[in-house]
Amino acid sequence: MAWKVILDTTALIAFYTELQRPDLLKSLRDFGYELTIPRAVYEELKPDRNFKKIDCDVKGGVISILDEVPESELMRLRFRFPSLHDGELEVIWWGQKFHSEGENYFCVLDDKTARKSASRFGLRIKGTIGILNLLNELEVITKEQKRELCLSLVKAGFRFPSEWCY
Repeated sequence: MAWKVILDTTALIAFYTELQRPDLLKSLRDFGYELTIPRAVYEELKPDRNFKKIDCDVKGGVISILDEVPESELMRLRFRFPSLHDGELEVIWWGQKFHSEGENYFCVLDDKTARKSASRFGLRIKGTIGILNLLNELEVITKEQKRELCLSLVKAGFRFPSEWCY
């Protein structure tokens, strides 16, 4: 059974825009990971300068857009977690859905509040650094490359402790 990777906006911006290395993210497909994004994340990405590359990968079937989340379900999550954006809420909703269906999945969330909210549901969570760690474990990148990529993200303004890069 393939692992579903439910990506939030930040991870896509990290790989497509800041690192200019979408190939790394896409390499997960070679190891049985299915890259997915909720519809709200797709909409949030439209202003990004590299949206055309992301959209090309969506149209080419590299990344799947998940079905629309029922508005009543989204409203329930908005009420419970008012500080989260729709993209984060939809990542959490899809995580709940895949979890309840016994699917292999993980939610890729970098925002501290979103991660804490997702953990309340017992969801599997990784962040962008977790993806870099996974790429290192799969031997797609070396430990040194992981460190360099991570430090590039810190320089670009990603907010996580630089010691996570080591």
